[in-house]
Amino acid sequence: MGIGRDDRAYRITNDYDPGMSDVYLVNTADGTRRQIGQKQRFGASLSPSARYALSFDGKDWSATRSLTARTVNLTKSLGVNFFNEDDDTPDLPNALRHCRMDQRRSRSPDLRSL
Repeated sequence: MGIGRDDRAYRITNDYDPGMSDVYLVNTADGTRRQIGQKQRFGASLSPSARYALSFDGKDWSATRSLTARTVNLTKSLGVNFFNEDDDTPDLPNALRHCRMDQRRSRSPDLRSL
């Protein structure tokens, strides 16, 4: 498995709203692809085993299972921000690189449900 991005549908708007693309899981054996994100700014990355793709949409992190393309939002219900709140630019903030969570508030989704 691999990750592919296609920005052809957004090339005109990329002049004033840069970075948009559709994100795909690509089967490297036969070249088939399955869309896992549309109009995404931040792309995705594969887990070391290539069983999951991890993506950030500007607000939340999501995991997509490679075999089924089923996606679960990992951070929506946690009640904390996973983007850089101090980013003072006229653009979407980037994802936090490191974060510490309060274990009492942790309601992590079960990846086995993917």
